[in-house]
Amino acid sequence: MTNKFDRLFNLSFIPIYLLCYLLFIESFKSTNKFFLVLSIFSFLAYNFYMFSKYKINGLKILILIIILYIKRATSYVSFDDLHPLTMNDTPQIFLDKSKYLFVVPKLKNESILKYPKWIEKIKKYANNNNKILALHGVSHDVEIAPIGLCEFSYKKSEEYIKEGVDIFMKAFGFKPKYFKAPCYGLHPHNKKIIEDYGIQVVGPESILFSKLFHPDRPSWMYFINRLTLIF
Repeated sequence: MTNKFDRLFNLSFIPIYLLCYLLFIESFKSTNKFFLVLSIFSFLAYNFYMFSKYKINGLKILILIIILYIKRATSYVSFDDLHPLTMNDTPQIFLDKSKYLFVVPKLKNESILKYPKWIEKIKKYANNNNKILALHGVSHDVEIAPIGLCEFSYKKSEEYIKEGVDIFMKAFGFKPKYFKAPCYGLHPHNKKIIEDYGIQVVGPESILFSKLFHPDRPSWMYFINRLTLIF
């Protein structure tokens, strides 16, 4: 009986990976992070069990790599945290590889409107290269990024959200069509306000399953960005 159970458990590695991924994604839609912690724990516990009890054969590894590659290859590619203050840490190739450029309108309390030359440069680049400029929070305040505790995880006033939209519109001459919450943490109250503006909420997605670039700072993001370029 034990051997039969072990074989069934062994064969379940693909659906378990997919369920963990879906649970991870859905958890960002709630202010309760229990499901996020549960999905991460389940994923780690399952992998520890598999590697300690079984010899993972090459076929399984190949299947997982193929699944991961297909998911990443078919997902949209985006660059997050675009702002004049992040440009020194943003190699041009990150923008060239991305379809969506998510702009932070007021990073570190610095409005992009203070940088008219940068605005014109980004507008021209986006128009000439078929890029989509989109809104990425307002100030992008971060608490605990891996579990989605960031700026829009908490209730924000309509005035606060409107400020970000207005800065974007004044800078680029149009209302953003897409919005992505920093760290994907988005309180339902904020989501309703954003959607009432006629703006589509993007995400959540996992950096593991989609191609997503960030500025090269902090240093660990440098390595993730290089991996994204390769795979």
